[in-house]
Formats: sequence, C-alpha cells, structure tokens
Amino acid sequence: MVDTVGLVEELVPKELEVTEEGVNERGVDKESARGKQVLFIGAGKGHEMEAVLNEFPGVKATGLDPHDYFGPPVERRLKEAGHDVQYLHETVHAGELKEVADHSVDAVTLFFVLHHVDPSEYSGVMEELRRVLKDNGKIFIAEDLVDSQEEAAVVEWEDKKINAEVFSSSPHNYKSTEGWRQFFEKEGFTMKRVKEVKPGKVRHGFFVLVKKVE
Repeated sequence: MVDTVGLVEELVPKELEVTEEGVNERGVDKESARGKQVLFIGAGKGHEMEAVLNEFPGVKATGLDPHDYFGPPVERRLKEAGHDVQYLHETVHAGELKEVADHSVDAVTLFFVLHHVDPSEYSGVMEELRRVLKDNGKIFIAEDLVDSQEEAAVVEWEDKKINAEVFSSSPHNYKSTEGWRQFFEKEGFTMKRVKEVKPGKVRHGFFVLVKKVE
C-alpha cells in the first residue's frame, strides 16, 4: 500500500541531487525525510510504519489504532528493526486527535479506514486532519471502491471475511472514485493523485490529498 499510494515519492523532493552512498533502493536520499512527522491512522501492528521507516529512519512516526493497539509484540518487533515509534493512547480516535498539535504533521495515512467510520463523524475527522496538517501536508488514503449497491454487497462480504468481523460490529460505507473526490473537495482537500487497482474481486482506490489553503 505504501508503494501503490506513492507515499515515498510524495514525502521527499523529486529534484534532490544525491550520491550513490546516500541513497536508498529507490535512489532517494535517505536523509531527505529526516524529521518529517507522519501520522498513521489505523496503524494496526505497524507494518506500514515499518515500510516507511525502513527507507527513511529519520521520519518521526506516530500510530493510532484503537482496535489493534501497540502491544508488546509490536513494540518488540519495531525496536528490533531499530525504529522508535509512538502510538497514541488507545482512547484517542481520528475525530479527536487531542495529543497532536496544530499544523505539526507532514503526512497522514488512512489505509482502508474511512469506510469503517460512521458518516456522521466524517466531517469531524476531516476537520481534525486539516487542523493537525501543515499547510503543505498530504493525506494518503486507500479505500475500496463501488459503483452500485450490488458491488457494495460483494465488497462488504469480502471485507468482513478478511477482518473476521461480527457482521453488525462496524459501519461499511463505500463510494466510487468520483464520490470520494466530491467528498474530499467539500471537506477542504484536493485530490492530487488517483490510482485504481483490482487485485481480486474488489477494486481499490489510492488517493493523495492536499489541504486547500486560503
């Protein structure tokens, strides 16, 4: 997901001149993202965080996931990989990021998170993201895509199987690419990059958003 959404390419300047000794496997300067603050919402066991930190050890990574909190196995694995990460308290949620300062974050990831948020909470979540993001900050989103009720039923069934959910335990709200675009525009973000893939029965959309600045 980190690769598909283009997080690395967006996190560092493309025009940077580097030497062979100072680049990672992509030919990107390893130090170019040092000090950047990245907030991973729906961080789970930290695999996406680890993927970014393996390329850019200087990134300051913060995770948030009230359903899959930062337990000892996750902490041990990340520390063994040499990564110092922080998880926000398990009571913190995307609609109230009280532990995150205004305009302090360079990037936020939400990988397959928004469709599990109640629509009544959408505006509160996006308002909080606008608050914590720097003016040039970006949001990296992955979401399942649907264009019909029939497609939504298939996607929901596949999602519940993957997540081993109790059928009534969480919302399932899906949109088309255009539906997400309109929603993000209304909430103060412009969709900079869009990529659709279909690795199986379900289409996925990968979006990069930039905050509109007045």
